Formats: sequence, C-alpha cells, structure tokens
Amino acid sequence: MSVLILDENDSLSKIYSMNIKVYTNQEVIICKSVSELMSLIKRDGEVNVIVSGSSFNNKKVFELIYKGLSGSLDALLFICTNKIDYSHYYPEVVFIEDDSDLKLMISSIAKHLNVTAKDMASLKLESFYPIDKSFLIHSIPYCADLYLKKENTYKIFLKKGKSMSRDVYELLCSDDSSNLYTESLDRLKLINGISRGLVDMLSSNSLSGDERDAVTSQGFSSLDKSVSSLGITDSTIKLADATVDSMRSIVKSSKSMSSLLDNLLDNEETFKYQHAMTTIYIGSKIIEEAEWGSKEQLKSLSYIALFADIVINDDKLARIQSHEELISADLTEHEIAIINTHALRSFALFSKFRRGPIGVATMIKQHHGSRKGIGLKMDSFNIAPIGLIFMIASSFASDSIKSRELGHKIDKDDYVSLLRDKFGENPKFKEYIYHFEKITI
Repeated sequence: MSVLILDENDSLSKIYSMNIKVYTNQEVIICKSVSELMSLIKRDGEVNVIVSGSSFNNKKVFELIYKGLSGSLDALLFICTNKIDYSHYYPEVVFIEDDSDLKLMISSIAKHLNVTAKDMASLKLESFYPIDKSFLIHSIPYCADLYLKKENTYKIFLKKGKSMSRDVYELLCSDDSSNLYTESLDRLKLINGISRGLVDMLSSNSLSGDERDAVTSQGFSSLDKSVSSLGITDSTIKLADATVDSMRSIVKSSKSMSSLLDNLLDNEETFKYQHAMTTIYIGSKIIEEAEWGSKEQLKSLSYIALFADIVINDDKLARIQSHEELISADLTEHEIAIINTHALRSFALFSKFRRGPIGVATMIKQHHGSRKGIGLKMDSFNIAPIGLIFMIASSFASDSIKSRELGHKIDKDDYVSLLRDKFGENPKFKEYIYHFEKITI
C-alpha cells in the first residue's frame, strides 16, 4: 500500500512526504509527471492516497487521474487547489484552498486510512524544523511559536501571536550561533503568515517614504526566498502582487532615476533589487512616451522586472546581464549553466502564476533576446514591444548601477549611440530607442 504525491515543487513534495510518513506510517512515492503517476497507478493495485499539488491543479489532469483510479476506487484523491471544486460530484475527493494546510491534509489522509490520533501519537516525529532567519521581519505578529536551539534544547523565543521589535530582530539576525526553529507542522503556516503580514504592510497607505522603501525591499527579498522554497503558491502570488504595486509606487514618487539610484545605493540594496527598480523606472518612462502606452503595459513591465532573474540566488551572478560579461567572467561550469538557463527556468516558474498578466511569461523567457530562453545572446527581433523596451531599460539600468559604483554617471545621450550599436538599426528597436532619447533621467 502506498501514497503517491504528484507535484513539481521539490520542497513541498519533501515536506508532504515527511509528514505523511511520520504521521501515518505509509510508504510515500513522489512523482514529477502525470505519466509517471499513471504508470504507478497501473502497476500498484493498492494505492491508498494520491496527493496532487497545486502545480498540477487543472481539469484535464484531475479527470485523467480520476479515470485512472477506476480500478482502485478506494483511493483518496487529494487536490490542493482553489480553482477546481467538483466536491458535489466527487464526494470521495478532498479539495483544499491552501496547499500549505498540512493539518487538513494529514487529518484527511489519516481518516481515510483509519489512522487514529492515538496511532499518530505513537509514531516517531521530528518535532522541529529549522527556519531561515532571513525570512523573518519585525513588527508583525507570528502565527506560530518560534524556538531557539541551544545545546540540543528547544526553548520558546517568541510565542504565537507576538511580534518582535526591530532591535531584537537585528540582534537575532546578526547572531550566527542562534538557530531558530518552529514546530514541524507549522513551518509552511509560519512562512505563509509572514508573507500575509508583508502583503498587509505593503498595501498600507500610511507608510512613510523610508518605511515604504524598507518594506518593499523586504517584500522583494522574501518573494525571492519563498519562490525558491515553496514555488508559486497562493501566498507567493499575493506577495508578488503587493510587491509590484509597492515598487511601482516608489518609482512613481521618485523625482529622477538619479535620486532613485542614490536611495538604493545608500540603503545598500542588492544588485537584483537595484536593477529591478531602475529597470522599472526607465521602462515606465519609455512606455509613457509611446502612443499605445497604458497602465496594463506598465504593470506587465514590472512583473518582468520582478521575475526575470528570480531563480538566480547569487548576487554575483545576477550582475551578469550580457553575453560579453558572461564570457569575461571567471565562473564555474555550474554557474555558467545557471545564467544560461535562468530565463527559461524563470519562465517555467511564472507560468504557474495563474493571475499573472497575459504575455508576461513569454517575455520573461525572452528577456535577453533569445526566443528559447537559453543564453544571453539576442537571436531574434520577433519579440513583443514590452519585451524590447525591457531590454533597453535593463541594459541602461545595469550599466548605470555599475558606473555609479565606480563613482561616475552615464550620459544618456552618449548611451543612445551605444544602444544603436548594440541593437542595430532594426526597425523594431528604432522607435523605442527614439523614445528613450526623449525621456528625462
């Protein structure tokens, strides 16, 4: 007898697997594709449970799996989604809105397998999960207890419902010897709660300029980490929406790109954040010059800037924005592979963003000019206008940041000549280079 998990997200699959094993004592098999799952259903006549994660929650997949269970009707099909609800027609299927709700998942599976609370209590359980301290933010109440581990002993650091002051937060993050934990079943709940707290803060109209800067930077960083560990979930989607809105608010209130960049450099922000913000500023100005420019186009540009390099976690690698920089950099084969495939992998992630602006996923894949999303060389001009504008804005943003770090500023008019050399006199680029030439930096 076994439990099958269908999910592309490695982190979630491992968390599902561990909790199902320790609470129900069942064999768990993780499947990365529908075909692999269907093969196991046919081979294993005694499938107990199938857990289908949110990355596969579409009608076609659901009906295919359900049909495959015709010879094993006792199996419980557990769907993590808020998009499909056939509960009236399939009462044996459990639908859940939040794919991080482990308690509902475990209780549903346990009920189906006739595993009692007493049975679960007798199973060996690793009680605590380590928490990356960079996920934490101050001033919001946490939805789970936090523990410090010292000499193999877990002691309460912060009780559920309490928040920590800035001083305590900074002291905790600066202490490399302090290891922070939460109870294992509360791990996703805690991270999603932090995301919700950030969303509330980012959506607030009462933040001062400095507060807005700090919270938006935190939102950008938390989204990076959340997507890396959880993938695209309802909580990361909400955090992305709120972060984009806040980034656009900062850009709109900035008097010039120079003042925006001054602020970013003064606050010692990461290159990824500086680059995303500056690209949004330049790209927005170009779009405003275009006759067809609209709020929807500005929003699309912002999402490209937010997600284009989302899979690059090393700021050193994020600084490489051109094929020439890649060739001259002293990198390992693994690092080169990360850069060469990042556009395609970012595209794959954003494709799971159910409410993302139309066309943005494709533009993320092509944001360096490669139609297939491989490498940093431009191989086609057949790219949507917003994608072409992004490439101009991204190039100027990257070179502006690096010049400022060396103590001088780029002359925009001189840069126009460089853009013409870089992108040629191709008619698809000429209009947007012309708009770039007209904007005030």
